[in-house]
Amino acid sequence: MSENKKYPISNIQYPIYLIGMMGVWKSTVGKLLAEQLNVGFIDTDRKIEENMSMNIGQIFQHLGEKRFREEENKVLLSTGKFNGIVSTGGGIVVTEDNRFFLSKQTTILLQARPNTLSKRIHNLKTRPLLQNSTDLINSLTEIWVEREVFFKTTAQYILETDDLNPDEIVNLIIEKLK
Repeated sequence: MSENKKYPISNIQYPIYLIGMMGVWKSTVGKLLAEQLNVGFIDTDRKIEENMSMNIGQIFQHLGEKRFREEENKVLLSTGKFNGIVSTGGGIVVTEDNRFFLSKQTTILLQARPNTLSKRIHNLKTRPLLQNSTDLINSLTEIWVEREVFFKTTAQYILETDDLNPDEIVNLIIEKLK
């Protein structure tokens, strides 16, 4: 559990969006950050699952990635006036409209090397793009190469998280936002 003290920072512009690859701890860090700042938290993937009454894997399998991305865009745009932290799915930046929207917000890229991500990802069944992977590090590297420019041109802040735990990442974010 976080050892940080809760303290609101008055000059922060909400919402704050966390973007990055799967396994970079966007949801874990987002929940802790929201707790520290005493604000709300939304995980866009969980919201999509709730809206569609299916998990991400089922949506990809039965409705396809295109339909998932449409719902993802709807959910993202609905968070525009949210007073809190928004954790996004790893592929949110593949849609141009999402990149444009996020580039106008307080958006933080949490970044980690593929070998770090591979150690953090425990259930491939919940990750449609990795389900058939025989070489997780290679698959994550390929996804990163495809998305790196999108992530980096969308974010206002880029934080390396390889050697940090979730509490340390939260502290780093708070320092950046002060």
